[in-house]
Amino acid sequence: MSGSKGKKTAKSAVAYVPIASFGIQVGTFTAPLSTVTYPIWCDEHQRKHSNGPWPGSTPSDKPLFKKNIFDSQHLALPTLLATSVPWANFMTTIGGIDIIFDCGNSIVGTEGETYIWLQGGFQKDKIIFHAYPVEDSGNQAKMIKNSKTSGRYFLIDVSAIVG
Repeated sequence: MSGSKGKKTAKSAVAYVPIASFGIQVGTFTAPLSTVTYPIWCDEHQRKHSNGPWPGSTPSDKPLFKKNIFDSQHLALPTLLATSVPWANFMTTIGGIDIIFDCGNSIVGTEGETYIWLQGGFQKDKIIFHAYPVEDSGNQAKMIKNSKTSGRYFLIDVSAIVG
């Protein structure tokens, strides 16, 4: 996305800053034709889907990311997600957005999932999101199909992160 003409993309954070009520800052986004920069936070709800430490007290639940690819000690994947969303396209969306990242053949979840469902959006002076692994079947199949026709479906190469 960083090579797209006329589109501003997000940048990865210089330092990862954990704050329990927000989660961990994993990037920034500067609005097009503006000097306003929004910090991008992977929120405390992410703890539910991390297979490792994360700020907050939300109990862990399925689906889970594979161990060592998405937790407070391994931030390459949340940073890549945060900086791969074309946030400028969603600045006026009220209530947040659902985005699907297709990871190709890379397995990101503990049950063989190869897609990532990112939920989040602008909240006053920041962007907050959380993500979890999903598969193109069952309840998620319709949402994945809808994302393909509504500009919320993106291919992403995570092979260097997930191995």
